[in-house]
Amino acid sequence: MNRLQRIAFIIVASATLAACGSTASKPATASGSVTPVDESVLALGVYEAAKANYEEWLAKLNAADGLAIYSNEVYQNTLDDWAEAVDVYNGFADNPAKATKDYSIFSSDTYAERFDEKLNIVKVKYNTLLALKERADTVLADSIDQMAYLNEIDAESYFESEFKGINRVYKTLFEYVADKDLADAQNKQASFLNDAKKLEVKVVLHIHIAPLEAEVKLLNNQDVSLHAPISYAKAKSELALSKNAVQTNPRNNQVIKEAVSKVKFEIAHATHIASEVQRLKSTKNNKCPQLGIPLLNPCRL
Repeated sequence: MNRLQRIAFIIVASATLAACGSTASKPATASGSVTPVDESVLALGVYEAAKANYEEWLAKLNAADGLAIYSNEVYQNTLDDWAEAVDVYNGFADNPAKATKDYSIFSSDTYAERFDEKLNIVKVKYNTLLALKERADTVLADSIDQMAYLNEIDAESYFESEFKGINRVYKTLFEYVADKDLADAQNKQASFLNDAKKLEVKVVLHIHIAPLEAEVKLLNNQDVSLHAPISYAKAKSELALSKNAVQTNPRNNQVIKEAVSKVKFEIAHATHIASEVQRLKSTKNNKCPQLGIPLLNPCRL
Protein backbone atom coordinates (compact mmCIF):
# COMPACT_ATOMS: atom_id res chain seq x y z
CA MET A 1 0.00 0.00 0.00
CA ASN A 2 1.64 3.32 -1.06
CA ARG A 3 1.21 6.67 0.69
CA LEU A 4 -1.80 7.82 -1.35
CA GLN A 5 -3.57 4.51 -0.80
CA ARG A 6 -3.00 4.94 2.92
CA ILE A 7 -4.44 8.47 2.72
CA ALA A 8 -7.49 7.13 0.89
CA PHE A 9 -7.95 4.40 3.51
CA ILE A 10 -7.83 6.96 6.33
CA ILE A 11 -10.40 9.14 4.59
CA VAL A 12 -12.73 6.18 4.04
CA ALA A 13 -12.35 5.03 7.65
CA SER A 14 -12.99 8.55 8.93
CA ALA A 15 -16.11 8.86 6.82
CA THR A 16 -17.39 5.50 8.13
CA LEU A 17 -16.85 6.52 11.76
CA ALA A 18 -18.56 9.82 11.13
CA ALA A 19 -21.57 8.02 9.65
CA CYS A 20 -21.82 5.68 12.63
CA GLY A 21 -21.66 8.55 15.09
CA SER A 22 -24.13 10.82 13.30
CA THR A 23 -27.63 11.50 14.60
CA ALA A 24 -30.78 10.13 12.99
CA SER A 25 -31.54 13.57 11.55
CA LYS A 26 -29.07 12.89 8.75
CA PRO A 27 -29.24 9.97 6.34
CA ALA A 28 -26.58 7.34 6.74
CA THR A 29 -24.01 7.02 3.94
CA ALA A 30 -22.56 3.72 2.90
CA SER A 31 -18.77 3.61 3.08
CA GLY A 32 -18.53 2.39 -0.47
CA SER A 33 -19.98 5.64 -1.77
CA VAL A 34 -17.00 7.80 -0.59
CA THR A 35 -15.33 9.44 -3.56
CA PRO A 36 -11.82 7.98 -4.04
CA VAL A 37 -8.84 10.34 -3.74
CA ASP A 38 -7.82 11.43 -7.18
CA GLU A 39 -4.14 10.56 -7.12
CA SER A 40 -3.19 12.59 -10.17
CA VAL A 41 -4.83 15.77 -8.85
CA LEU A 42 -3.22 15.37 -5.42
CA ALA A 43 0.16 14.61 -6.95
CA LEU A 44 -0.07 17.67 -9.20
CA GLY A 45 -0.80 19.93 -6.23
CA VAL A 46 2.17 18.53 -4.31
CA TYR A 47 4.36 18.89 -7.38
CA GLU A 48 3.37 22.51 -8.00
CA ALA A 49 4.17 23.41 -4.38
CA ALA A 50 7.59 21.76 -4.64
CA LYS A 51 8.26 23.50 -7.95
CA ALA A 52 7.39 26.90 -6.45
CA ASN A 53 9.76 26.27 -3.54
CA TYR A 54 12.51 25.14 -5.89
CA GLU A 55 12.22 28.25 -8.06
CA GLU A 56 12.06 30.56 -5.04
CA TRP A 57 15.23 29.15 -3.48
CA LEU A 58 17.06 28.89 -6.76
CA ALA A 59 16.59 32.64 -7.20
CA LYS A 60 17.60 33.35 -3.59
CA LEU A 61 20.79 31.34 -3.76
CA ASN A 62 21.74 32.72 -7.16
CA ALA A 63 21.70 36.15 -5.52
CA ALA A 64 23.40 35.01 -2.32
CA ASP A 65 27.05 35.05 -3.38
CA GLY A 66 27.52 38.26 -1.40
CA LEU A 67 26.83 36.30 1.79
CA ALA A 68 29.98 34.23 1.39
CA ILE A 69 32.13 36.84 3.12
CA TYR A 70 30.14 36.50 6.35
CA SER A 71 31.16 32.82 6.62
CA ASN A 72 32.56 31.03 3.64
CA GLU A 73 32.18 27.71 5.46
CA VAL A 74 28.47 28.13 6.14
CA TYR A 75 27.96 29.49 2.62
CA GLN A 76 29.63 26.49 0.99
CA ASN A 77 27.69 24.09 3.22
CA THR A 78 24.49 25.82 2.18
CA LEU A 79 25.34 25.29 -1.48
CA ASP A 80 26.23 21.64 -0.85
CA ASP A 81 22.90 21.03 0.89
CA TRP A 82 21.09 22.82 -1.91
CA ALA A 83 22.79 20.53 -4.43
CA GLU A 84 21.39 17.54 -2.53
CA ALA A 85 17.91 19.09 -2.55
CA VAL A 86 18.16 19.71 -6.29
CA ASP A 87 19.22 16.11 -6.83
CA VAL A 88 16.00 14.94 -5.14
CA TYR A 89 13.91 17.49 -7.04
CA ASN A 90 15.34 16.37 -10.37
CA GLY A 91 13.97 12.90 -9.58
CA PHE A 92 10.42 14.12 -10.14
CA ALA A 93 10.83 17.49 -11.90
CA ASP A 94 9.73 16.04 -15.24
CA ASN A 95 7.07 13.73 -13.79
CA PRO A 96 4.51 15.40 -11.46
CA ALA A 97 2.88 12.06 -10.63
CA LYS A 98 6.16 10.91 -9.11
CA ALA A 99 6.07 13.66 -6.48
CA THR A 100 3.90 11.52 -4.20
CA LYS A 101 5.64 8.24 -4.90
CA ASP A 102 7.96 6.62 -2.39
CA TYR A 103 11.48 8.05 -2.64
CA SER A 104 13.03 4.60 -2.15
CA ILE A 105 12.21 1.14 -0.91
CA PHE A 106 14.18 1.97 2.22
CA SER A 107 12.12 5.07 3.08
CA SER A 108 8.46 5.84 3.62
CA ASP A 109 9.04 9.44 2.46
CA THR A 110 7.78 10.54 -0.92
CA TYR A 111 9.98 12.46 -3.36
CA ALA A 112 8.26 15.71 -2.39
CA GLU A 113 8.69 15.02 1.32
CA ARG A 114 12.37 14.22 0.93
CA PHE A 115 12.84 17.39 -1.10
CA ASP A 116 11.16 19.42 1.66
CA GLU A 117 13.46 17.84 4.25
CA LYS A 118 16.54 18.78 2.25
CA LEU A 119 15.18 22.26 1.59
CA ASN A 120 14.57 22.84 5.30
CA ILE A 121 18.26 22.18 5.97
CA VAL A 122 19.11 24.79 3.34
CA LYS A 123 16.74 27.28 4.95
CA VAL A 124 18.35 26.85 8.36
CA LYS A 125 21.86 27.51 7.03
CA TYR A 126 20.71 30.39 4.86
CA ASN A 127 19.09 32.01 7.89
CA THR A 128 22.34 31.45 9.78
CA LEU A 129 24.12 33.47 7.11
CA LEU A 130 21.55 36.24 7.40
CA ALA A 131 22.05 36.34 11.18
CA LEU A 132 25.82 36.58 10.70
CA LYS A 133 25.31 39.34 8.17
CA GLU A 134 23.14 41.34 10.55
CA ARG A 135 25.76 41.08 13.29
CA ALA A 136 28.74 41.84 11.05
CA ASP A 137 27.01 44.76 9.31
CA THR A 138 26.68 46.40 12.71
CA VAL A 139 30.10 45.57 14.18
CA LEU A 140 32.04 46.18 10.96
CA ALA A 141 30.01 49.04 9.53
CA ASP A 142 33.02 51.38 9.23
CA SER A 143 35.18 48.72 7.56
CA ILE A 144 32.43 47.84 5.10
CA ASP A 145 32.06 51.49 4.14
CA GLN A 146 35.82 51.92 3.78
CA MET A 147 36.21 48.84 1.60
CA ALA A 148 33.30 49.89 -0.57
CA TYR A 149 35.02 53.24 -1.17
CA LEU A 150 38.31 51.60 -2.08
CA ASN A 151 36.43 49.59 -4.67
CA GLU A 152 34.62 52.71 -5.86
CA ILE A 153 37.89 54.53 -6.59
CA ASP A 154 39.31 51.33 -8.12
CA ALA A 155 42.22 51.18 -5.69
CA GLU A 156 43.22 47.71 -6.88
CA SER A 157 44.06 48.96 -10.36
CA TYR A 158 46.51 51.53 -8.96
CA PHE A 159 48.14 49.62 -6.10
CA GLU A 160 47.24 45.96 -6.57
CA SER A 161 49.58 44.45 -4.01
CA GLU A 162 48.57 46.80 -1.21
CA PHE A 163 44.89 46.39 -2.02
CA LYS A 164 45.09 42.60 -1.89
CA GLY A 165 46.84 42.73 1.46
CA ILE A 166 44.15 44.99 2.88
CA ASN A 167 41.42 42.83 1.37
CA ARG A 168 42.83 39.74 3.13
CA VAL A 169 42.70 41.53 6.46
CA TYR A 170 39.18 42.72 5.65
CA LYS A 171 37.97 39.15 5.20
CA THR A 172 39.48 38.02 8.50
CA LEU A 173 37.35 40.61 10.30
CA PHE A 174 34.23 38.68 9.27
CA GLU A 175 35.78 35.45 10.49
CA TYR A 176 36.20 36.98 13.95
CA VAL A 177 32.56 38.04 13.94
CA ALA A 178 31.41 34.60 12.77
CA ASP A 179 33.38 33.05 15.64
CA LYS A 180 31.85 35.61 18.04
CA ASP A 181 35.28 37.07 18.82
CA LEU A 182 33.87 40.59 18.77
CA ALA A 183 36.66 42.12 20.87
CA ASP A 184 39.30 40.84 18.45
CA ALA A 185 37.18 41.95 15.52
CA GLN A 186 37.04 45.51 16.81
CA ASN A 187 40.76 45.63 17.59
CA LYS A 188 41.69 44.33 14.16
CA GLN A 189 39.21 46.70 12.60
CA ALA A 190 41.05 49.72 14.01
CA SER A 191 44.27 48.58 12.35
CA PHE A 192 42.47 47.78 9.12
CA LEU A 193 40.84 51.20 8.94
CA ASN A 194 44.18 52.92 9.49
CA ASP A 195 45.85 51.04 6.63
CA ALA A 196 42.84 51.27 4.33
CA LYS A 197 42.58 55.02 4.87
CA LYS A 198 46.24 55.43 3.97
CA LEU A 199 45.66 53.52 0.75
CA GLU A 200 42.63 55.69 -0.03
CA VAL A 201 44.69 58.87 0.33
CA LYS A 202 47.49 57.33 -1.72
CA VAL A 203 45.09 56.52 -4.55
CA VAL A 204 43.50 59.98 -4.54
CA LEU A 205 46.93 61.62 -4.58
CA HIS A 206 47.98 59.36 -7.42
CA ILE A 207 44.92 60.31 -9.45
CA HIS A 208 44.87 64.08 -8.82
CA ILE A 209 48.28 65.23 -7.57
CA ALA A 210 50.82 62.92 -9.21
CA PRO A 211 50.11 64.31 -12.73
CA LEU A 212 50.62 67.86 -11.40
CA GLU A 213 53.87 66.87 -9.73
CA ALA A 214 55.05 65.51 -13.08
CA GLU A 215 54.16 68.81 -14.77
CA VAL A 216 56.03 70.87 -12.18
CA LYS A 217 59.03 68.60 -12.56
CA LEU A 218 58.86 69.12 -16.30
CA LEU A 219 58.91 72.89 -15.75
CA ASN A 220 62.19 72.50 -13.90
CA ASN A 221 63.62 70.34 -16.68
CA GLN A 222 62.63 73.01 -19.18
CA ASP A 223 64.50 75.65 -17.16
CA VAL A 224 61.32 77.46 -16.21
CA SER A 225 62.81 77.75 -12.72
CA LEU A 226 65.62 79.79 -14.29
CA HIS A 227 63.58 81.94 -16.63
CA ALA A 228 60.67 82.54 -14.23
CA PRO A 229 61.88 81.64 -10.75
CA ILE A 230 59.15 83.48 -8.86
CA SER A 231 56.33 81.99 -10.93
CA TYR A 232 57.91 78.56 -10.69
CA ALA A 233 58.23 78.87 -6.91
CA LYS A 234 54.58 79.89 -6.68
CA ALA A 235 53.55 76.85 -8.73
CA LYS A 236 55.52 74.59 -6.39
CA SER A 237 54.01 76.27 -3.36
CA GLU A 238 50.48 75.89 -4.70
CA LEU A 239 51.23 72.24 -5.45
CA ALA A 240 52.24 71.65 -1.84
CA LEU A 241 49.08 73.36 -0.58
CA SER A 242 46.92 71.30 -2.93
CA LYS A 243 48.57 68.08 -1.87
CA ASN A 244 47.86 68.88 1.75
CA ALA A 245 44.24 69.76 0.92
CA VAL A 246 43.72 66.43 -0.84
CA GLN A 247 45.35 64.49 2.00
CA THR A 248 43.07 66.21 4.48
CA ASN A 249 39.91 65.92 2.38
CA PRO A 250 40.32 62.85 0.15
CA ARG A 251 36.56 62.48 -0.37
CA ASN A 252 35.70 66.15 -0.87
CA ASN A 253 35.50 66.43 -4.62
CA GLN A 254 34.88 70.17 -4.55
CA VAL A 255 38.00 70.86 -2.48
CA ILE A 256 40.05 68.60 -4.74
CA LYS A 257 38.72 70.25 -7.88
CA GLU A 258 39.54 73.73 -6.64
CA ALA A 259 43.00 72.71 -5.42
CA VAL A 260 43.89 71.09 -8.74
CA SER A 261 42.58 74.09 -10.65
CA LYS A 262 44.85 76.49 -8.71
CA VAL A 263 47.94 74.41 -9.41
CA LYS A 264 47.11 74.17 -13.11
CA PHE A 265 46.72 77.93 -13.26
CA GLU A 266 50.13 78.53 -11.67
CA ILE A 267 51.77 75.97 -13.95
CA ALA A 268 50.27 77.64 -17.01
CA HIS A 269 51.29 81.05 -15.71
CA ALA A 270 54.88 79.98 -15.06
CA THR A 271 55.07 78.36 -18.49
CA HIS A 272 53.81 81.51 -20.15
CA ILE A 273 56.20 83.81 -18.30
CA ALA A 274 59.20 81.58 -19.04
CA SER A 275 58.24 81.49 -22.70
CA GLU A 276 58.02 85.27 -22.87
CA VAL A 277 61.36 85.66 -21.12
CA GLN A 278 63.01 83.30 -23.58
CA ARG A 279 61.46 85.19 -26.49
CA LEU A 280 62.66 88.45 -25.02
CA LYS A 281 66.21 87.18 -24.64
CA SER A 282 66.23 85.96 -28.20
CA THR A 283 65.55 89.41 -29.59
CA LYS A 284 68.37 91.81 -30.39
CA ASN A 285 66.58 94.72 -28.82
CA ASN A 286 66.36 93.78 -25.15
CA LYS A 287 64.26 96.76 -24.03
CA CYS A 288 60.93 95.71 -22.51
CA PRO A 289 59.04 98.97 -23.27
CA GLN A 290 59.81 98.69 -26.98
CA LEU A 291 58.50 95.11 -27.07
CA GLY A 292 55.33 96.10 -25.31
CA ILE A 293 55.72 93.55 -22.51
CA PRO A 294 55.42 95.55 -19.31
CA LEU A 295 54.56 92.42 -17.32
CA LEU A 296 58.06 91.08 -17.80
CA ASN A 297 59.54 93.16 -15.05
CA PRO A 298 62.38 90.96 -13.72
CA CYS A 299 61.11 91.61 -10.22
CA ARG A 300 57.77 90.02 -11.09
CA LEU A 301 58.90 86.87 -12.87
